[in-house]
Amino acid sequence: MKSGFTRSNFLKEKTGLLKPHSKNIRGIFPRLALAFFVIVAISSMYISLTVKSAGLIEYTVPALKAGDISPNREIALIDFEIPKPSEQLEEEQKQAAAGVIPVFSIDYEALRSIQTEIDTLFSVMNSFSESAVTDSAKKSIEDAVYGEMTFSEIASFKRRILFGKSSVTDSVYISLKRAFNQLYTQLIVSSKDDLRHISEEFIMLEDYEDKRTVRIEDVLDTGDVTETLKQKLREYLGKIFLKRSLDTIQDFTIKFIRPNLYYNAPRTNELREQAMSAIPHNLASYKRNERIIEANVSVNALQLAALAAYKKELESRTFEENRRKHYAIAFGKIIIGLGIIMIIIRYIYIFRLKLYRSFSQLLLLCLISAIPLLVAYYISWSGNISEFMIPVALATILATILFDAGIGILISLGIALIVASFNFSTGARLGIIYFIAGSVGVLTVGQVRHRKEFYRSMLFVPLSMAIAVLATNDWISNSSFAVLGKDIFIAAANGFFCPIIAIGFLPLLESFFKIATDITLLELSDLNNPLLKDVAVKAPGTFSSVLMVGSLAEAAAEKIGANPLLARVGSYYHDIGKTLIPEYFIENQYGGDNPHDRLSPHMSALVIASHVKEGYELGLKYGLPEAILDIIKQHHGTSLMASVYHKAVENSGGESVDESAFRYPGPKPQTREAGIVMLADLVEAASRSVNEKAPGKFKSLISTIIQKRFLEGELDECDLTLKNLHNVEESFLPVLVGSFHSRVEYPWQKEENAKNGIGNGAAKPDKKNTVDSGIEKDNK
Repeated sequence: MKSGFTRSNFLKEKTGLLKPHSKNIRGIFPRLALAFFVIVAISSMYISLTVKSAGLIEYTVPALKAGDISPNREIALIDFEIPKPSEQLEEEQKQAAAGVIPVFSIDYEALRSIQTEIDTLFSVMNSFSESAVTDSAKKSIEDAVYGEMTFSEIASFKRRILFGKSSVTDSVYISLKRAFNQLYTQLIVSSKDDLRHISEEFIMLEDYEDKRTVRIEDVLDTGDVTETLKQKLREYLGKIFLKRSLDTIQDFTIKFIRPNLYYNAPRTNELREQAMSAIPHNLASYKRNERIIEANVSVNALQLAALAAYKKELESRTFEENRRKHYAIAFGKIIIGLGIIMIIIRYIYIFRLKLYRSFSQLLLLCLISAIPLLVAYYISWSGNISEFMIPVALATILATILFDAGIGILISLGIALIVASFNFSTGARLGIIYFIAGSVGVLTVGQVRHRKEFYRSMLFVPLSMAIAVLATNDWISNSSFAVLGKDIFIAAANGFFCPIIAIGFLPLLESFFKIATDITLLELSDLNNPLLKDVAVKAPGTFSSVLMVGSLAEAAAEKIGANPLLARVGSYYHDIGKTLIPEYFIENQYGGDNPHDRLSPHMSALVIASHVKEGYELGLKYGLPEAILDIIKQHHGTSLMASVYHKAVENSGGESVDESAFRYPGPKPQTREAGIVMLADLVEAASRSVNEKAPGKFKSLISTIIQKRFLEGELDECDLTLKNLHNVEESFLPVLVGSFHSRVEYPWQKEENAKNGIGNGAAKPDKKNTVDSGIEKDNK
């Protein structure tokens, strides 16, 4: 027990076995880091929200809509402008950009390149004789001429124009250059289809400083130019060459054709950007002392937009002029937020010390609480999302299931107060609504043991949120049933989906943070679990024992207000380490050969103690929760293996025997449930060695065992008080007496017992099973 001055502690202090406790810096550092992160996060939230809202503005926009009659005259105190709605501005900019005619530019180098290539062609043809050209020379000739012209095509062209007859060759040369000079006075593109993807009717032609609009119909593509070129060649050379030769010249010549007009994308984009930037960003502007709205006249949409823009401009200028005051407001909110968190932490330190000492559980609590706070922050920052969408019930439901109802209510109150402090104008209403919703979530899952029980939350949480929104509505400023109905619907939807999301998160959080909820414990209590089936098959005596221990522990835990489900399930798994060598434990020997008779006392002690370590490792392998693993480690504490120790003393020949070598490795029980399992385990084992199964005998046995363990100091580190131990003793007795109840003998049993000299069905004393001091179980 943690409180009280025990005899065990007194002896340890007198003998100097108690050493002063030194703080572990490495254990403190994670908590300090977590605290630093929370402080920075909360401070950043409040500062950013204060800067965004600039809450010193006294001016409020009249609650009007288009067509209402203005009650007052509104005069502008400052110059301001009405910004266009983003959708309207984007649409106007898009239309302006679409109205820009695409820009094209002329490539004057296209004709020069063609003329140069014609000159190169005739020069190359003059420099070779077809019969004396090597393969490498052919490749050089092909590379010198534009396009994909092969040597055979060049040679064929040379033959067709009767190269060598200067008059004919000169005619072809002059005709080609003349035809291209005439063609390239036109605008030529690759394809008109590609052109129509850019513009449907016109293009803008930019030629240095000259700009002109051209119709797409006035532009030629390479297909049009090909036919025109063939026609001109027929006109110039038709009298000199036969048709076959003329066709060869035409097919060869069209390979020089290329566009001389190209799309100037950078210039087009530049003009579009200029057109978009030229669109005014404001609907209208007002000067100081200019009238915004006249009194007693109908209000239009533009005037309402002017009021909203006027308020926003006032807020912006007021913040700049009163920066220190705004930061003072933010600092005050930070103090409130951190004060709420400090109260919660202090409560946990005083009333939930185990939770406070576990960094992983503190981190889990922070993560759970952060979900609704981050949503609330985003909603407050954006200003265009309903404030009834904050999932406070999600956090409280998770906190209740993973910890307890007290923590759930505490988190509900803390989150509701912080959410309320984000916006003082509507904070009181939000705080009330979310505290009610969160608390209802706690109350509906306080005893959840099956996932189907979440249906209670899915009904009552949305109902409570809807009623709270309706009950806290300000009917003076918000009398619209449509708006109120929308708020109620959003709040109810929020309350409905919070339990559903909690169901999805719960297994992940249980697995990652190694927390055993009642739902997990119920799943582990299934006797078809592989671990328990293994115990039943390999160590049936142990299996029978743990079932009895579970009944005892559950009754005792329920009596003193501990977790009865954890006590029962922990009892089922506390001896799983015995499945590795079951024959070394007396409940699995069935009166047969005892392997310990062949072992030394020290070896027997090692074998017996090993089942604790083996059980812990087996539990880790099968993913048992930390709470169950702790019971496995702690169910024997550091108690003495009395029978093995006494045997060692007898065999020592009068020499001293180190008692520590015959103790379990510990640690001592750290929780009430672990302490109860220790006592139930001892009582169950001792009860089987009692010859007379009478209530008085059992009562004396239970009292002796509990008193002995208390005086040995094995219960000093758990929360069991003297009153708890008295209640545990009272709860053990009826379970133990009930398990050894008598039955009416059958006639054949009476005859058999009479022959054996046993009266009234009483069992013969079995000295072999007598246990040292009535409390030693795992002996040889």
